[in-house]
Amino acid sequence: MLLALADSPKPAVRRAAIRALGGYRTPESLAKLVSLLKETDKDVLIAACSALGRRKDKAAVKPLVELIERSVASLSDNDVRTAAGDALEAITGLEYGPYERAWRAAFSAGRL
Repeated sequence: MLLALADSPKPAVRRAAIRALGGYRTPESLAKLVSLLKETDKDVLIAACSALGRRKDKAAVKPLVELIERSVASLSDNDVRTAAGDALEAITGLEYGPYERAWRAAFSAGRL
């Protein structure tokens, strides 16, 4: 049910479902949260980052690195950038903040 609610047209319902998905350790919930990182809605992106940070699943690292880069290149949104950086820090234990170049360098060097 949460997977369907994460696609709700009602923003508040959608955000609540996304937050709840962060507590489930199923492949389906992870796949849904990662797929939401391709969205453009700021609130959805921030909720998905927060949920992924709570899950601490390394499978989310590459999509989060891509999101932090996209937040600079095309979204121009520092809140999304910060949320992606926070999630990456929670997952990896590294402290690169919202700095997309540091995350990309660490990812490319195989440190993530």
